Amino acid sequence: MLAHRRVLLFALCQVVAAGWSAADGGLVSSVAVSPAFFNPSLKQQVSVRFALGAPARVGVSVLDRDRVAVRRFPVASMRAGEAVVRWDGRDDAGGVVPNEAYSVRIEATGPGGTSVYDPSERFVPRIEEPAIRSYSRTEGVLSYTLERPSRVHIQAGQARPDARTGRMDGPILKTVVDREPRIAGAVVEVWKGMDESGTIFVPGLPHFAIAVLASSLPDNALIVAGGSGPGFAAYVRARRPAEALQPRQPGAAPAAHHGGLSGLEDRSPRLALRPRGVWDPVQRTWSVERAVRAQVAVAAEQAAAFLAQPQTLTVYLDEAAVLHLEHPRNPQEISLPGRLAAGEHRLVVNWASAFGPVGVAAARIVAQPASAALRRPR
Repeated sequence: MLAHRRVLLFALCQVVAAGWSAADGGLVSSVAVSPAFFNPSLKQQVSVRFALGAPARVGVSVLDRDRVAVRRFPVASMRAGEAVVRWDGRDDAGGVVPNEAYSVRIEATGPGGTSVYDPSERFVPRIEEPAIRSYSRTEGVLSYTLERPSRVHIQAGQARPDARTGRMDGPILKTVVDREPRIAGAVVEVWKGMDESGTIFVPGLPHFAIAVLASSLPDNALIVAGGSGPGFAAYVRARRPAEALQPRQPGAAPAAHHGGLSGLEDRSPRLALRPRGVWDPVQRTWSVERAVRAQVAVAAEQAAAFLAQPQTLTVYLDEAAVLHLEHPRNPQEISLPGRLAAGEHRLVVNWASAFGPVGVAAARIVAQPASAALRRPR
């Protein structure tokens, strides 16, 4: 599972993005955007430059990752030659759009007909598994290189070869980057090494592993970065009609891993894991009986989009998978077979969609010796 897995820090240098692409019919050509990313909260802008082969009436729109128009520039008459449109990162209502990758759509109507430049239409991303250049456990800095602007997913946990299949397997303990856009080149991420619960130092575990999966973005992506406002999911829920927020119908599978998922669907859901026991706020552990029981639930605001996808739930005790459930309920009760050895253990839940997203939760639990359990007041 791991091998197949807000803006923190982007590339070490800012590269001007250029995509010399022509629209159908040839009326629109030489489309290029710069800079590679920008922060509207700092009043930065991005320029969209293109060439017209003849005078035309031109309409320019900015589309979000779901190809919904967030900004529509007025249709204007333009002369042949170079043209430029500047976007300040605001939507039609004047609000700053959230951190995300956006696409430009240019429609030009001239003497010979209409020409459309729309690189996100029917776009099929290239999948890349970039090699990690370095990771510093002390400084918490991860670096890797992307061949092209991409949507990036990074997860960390434990992985070792399965004795029967030879495939790498083990628990995911942290989603470091959750399908977020990054520009091409050298990229740096900051992760201090703690798991989703903030109680486990993942790089210190046996068989520590970290994996990067990148899906290329359409040509001339407009990447908004560095803002501190609401995320894309909250932005969408506040602005789209209720019918547009309905979860997909059962059986409507994407064409590829993470492919074709909407911005609401293509997210690792937050999970709440609660072992049956006593929480120790000083040690940050759960004191449990040797027969372990727990409850795990998907966060309410993410449940509809995630639970409409086919799912499985795997429970790990320390590094070993001890329970696997198909079609789990929400919330899901967990009861582990057998009895724990006395002492501290790691309880990890990976709640996975067959389409790609994986929810992660973990807890440090301390199993009491049998004699201590007998002395506990009832």
